[in-house]
Amino acid sequence: MRYSLIVVLSLFPQFSVAETVTTGSTLDAVKIFPQAALYDRKVSLDLPAGQHQVLVTDLPQDLQGGQFQAFADGVTIQSIGFSTGRQVPVEPVKSDEQIAAEKALDAAKGELIAVEDTRIAAKAAVAASNLKVQYLTSLSEGKMSGGTGGHTPTADELTSLIGALGAEISAAIVALETAQNELTQTNRAVNEADAKVARAHAALEATLPLERATATAIIDLVVDAEFKDDLTLIYASQNAGWQPSYEIKVDQDKANAKVDMIRQASIWQRSGEDWQDVVVTLSTSDLNRATQVSLPYPDIKYIFDPKELIRMAQKSVARGQAADALAEPVMETAAAPRYEQYASTVRGQTIEFELGRIGKLRGDINGKLFRLDAIQSDVELGARATIGQNSTAVLYAELENTTGGTLLPGEATLIRDGVMVGQSYIGEVANGDTFDMALGPLNGILVEQRTLQVQDGDTGIISSYNQKIEKYEVSIRSLLDYAIDVTTYAALPVSEAEDLEVTLDTSPKPTETNIEGRRGVVGWTIPMNAGAMETINYGWTLKWPEDKQLGRR
Repeated sequence: MRYSLIVVLSLFPQFSVAETVTTGSTLDAVKIFPQAALYDRKVSLDLPAGQHQVLVTDLPQDLQGGQFQAFADGVTIQSIGFSTGRQVPVEPVKSDEQIAAEKALDAAKGELIAVEDTRIAAKAAVAASNLKVQYLTSLSEGKMSGGTGGHTPTADELTSLIGALGAEISAAIVALETAQNELTQTNRAVNEADAKVARAHAALEATLPLERATATAIIDLVVDAEFKDDLTLIYASQNAGWQPSYEIKVDQDKANAKVDMIRQASIWQRSGEDWQDVVVTLSTSDLNRATQVSLPYPDIKYIFDPKELIRMAQKSVARGQAADALAEPVMETAAAPRYEQYASTVRGQTIEFELGRIGKLRGDINGKLFRLDAIQSDVELGARATIGQNSTAVLYAELENTTGGTLLPGEATLIRDGVMVGQSYIGEVANGDTFDMALGPLNGILVEQRTLQVQDGDTGIISSYNQKIEKYEVSIRSLLDYAIDVTTYAALPVSEAEDLEVTLDTSPKPTETNIEGRRGVVGWTIPMNAGAMETINYGWTLKWPEDKQLGRR
């Protein structure tokens, strides 16, 4: 019977008994979105055919099962679970940078000890020289007064004594000064060595891995045959992202310019894990944008008695005050974000920037700036000003998004003719769309407003009306040596009441009205020649019943 069982088993493939493998992983690639990141990790495995359980111990704790994938050719994933407790201890592995930094710190500490010993010797030399000078000086004073025996030295003895002690004292003073100079130099060397130790400490700290809370992925899998390859893990997290910004460089030639719009990305990541030689891709896809249509709520109208509403409100306040101590706070739960896991380089309005393998990006970095590309345009310039707000105009250009994808909103630094002139902002711009770009002040265009008339009164014989008249004159002066179009903006009154009559008086007529959907906002675009001066006159007459008051909103 035993031999029959061996024969039967030999007819089936050689599957090993299920075993548990505990291992770590290597971060290979990250695709970064503005508010999140998609991680690609590799787990190196060497497994015989059969069923296995793989414990990957170095994953972040914010993993979510629905956003986690594990796959490889020839591997069937049966289940995936996560554990944040009872973590398997992992022996830390020192990097080459950390080992080199530790050696540098040890060397700096050795130098500090050596110069400290030198300083101790220098202090001793100063003390000894100082004592010698004091002793010789006191000895000289004692001999000059005749000593303790009452013998008065002769002139020859005094001369000989003064010469001998003077030479000794001079030599001792020189030795004291030399020792003090050596001590000063040694103190300086100690300070330098101490600073070197501090720098070595900081350099070592920069190489140490960050402490982070980890989770273990428990992966049950079956391999069809012997497997010696990488298992790929894909998951999303909100611990990394990037912020777009722009640098606008303007090379102006009178009313024309070459504009370079340099796109930049500030990458941040707070995963607690240093990214070392990781392939980084930036995506402009907005993961927070709605992926489905939400129906509006019903708009149900009703009428009510305001007195009854006041009574109900008073009762509600009374009940609320009585229940405040027992009330639990109510928190809204945000919908889980959805993450795109596979995307091509350009897909619809999405652009991806392949940064390749970056050297190192620390796991606690708030922003590291990368320059992505530059978009060049030849544009015509114009000037704009709002009447009553700006006495000088602002230079503008119309730019077109020709990138093939969406421009994300971000801050823009303005550099004109090599000089930084300020900051601006670029909103979201779809591919192929145009947008107005402010390029900083243009000091050669002056816009000034003068009040011609402001008059209040009433009119009418049988029925009386209130009336208000306002008239203004705007002068536009060019101090430039070239021609440029200048647009000025003003807000003219608009009536929303039948018995409020508005009569406008403008010269010339505005070239634009209701700009950007703003009622009453108008603009005049005037071609300004070099050194020219133009005038705009505008005003209005308002008329309304005497029992009403004029308001503004």
